[in-house]
Amino acid sequence: GRFLYVSPHARRYSKIPLEEIEGKLPRELDLSGEIELLEQNVVRVFEVGIPFQEEIRFVSPLVGEFVTDCRFWPEFDADGKVVSVSAVLRDMTFPRRMEENYYALFNTMDDGFILFEHVPDWKASAPPHAHNADEFALVLMNPSFGRLFALEASKAIGQRLDELMGEDAELWAGCLRQVLKEGRPVVRFLRGLAARQF
Repeated sequence: GRFLYVSPHARRYSKIPLEEIEGKLPRELDLSGEIELLEQNVVRVFEVGIPFQEEIRFVSPLVGEFVTDCRFWPEFDADGKVVSVSAVLRDMTFPRRMEENYYALFNTMDDGFILFEHVPDWKASAPPHAHNADEFALVLMNPSFGRLFALEASKAIGQRLDELMGEDAELWAGCLRQVLKEGRPVVRFLRGLAARQF
């Protein structure tokens, strides 16, 4: 498909004047190889008639490599035929770099970090002997936390608090419930260990 309209924001990424892009096919322009993938996605939406989303890395002569969240929407005529496809490309380079930096810190920090999910609905179908601490399930933890409590992430993720912490589970659950109720951090000393903040 031909470019019918190009946002002025595209000037930041392309040396080609916008007026020379509109009305042209992607292959008629001196663009990066990734533009072929962009064109394939447009063709796909023309064929199936449903929106599509994909993250694509492009290389620009002006800004270098950048990551875009590409979203494609079909536009129909009165007969329900796709007559054009709107594409919105959002530059995700900075958010992705921030994520990479965050996870680098998350995996190397000395402090143990853990994320629990509150699953109150599970209690309704829980067996009679189940502990209240089982309303919390582990979603994420960093290597430091695994070292502190001798836990392997591959085995621990998805387990209930009672399965992870044994006899200390109810103490942990009490702290987590307080956070849920009051909406602020809670600090407790757990069995001689350093203070833990929830």
